[in-house]
Amino acid sequence: MPQLELIREFIGSKLKWDRRKIDDMLLPVIKRMNTNEIQSRIDCFFAPVLFESTSHQFKKN
Repeated sequence: MPQLELIREFIGSKLKWDRRKIDDMLLPVIKRMNTNEIQSRIDCFFAPVLFESTSHQFKKN
């Protein structure tokens, strides 16, 4: 877990944001970090493809 107060102080000093703006930007990121999602596998993004045998495409002489 990140040290929120230190992050708030750093952002406030560097960007001159007030506490409300910092929290509006920072808290959604922290909440997203804390969700226990499992990393997706690459095969979740593609439809399955069935490969047919190509032997029927070749004629034997």
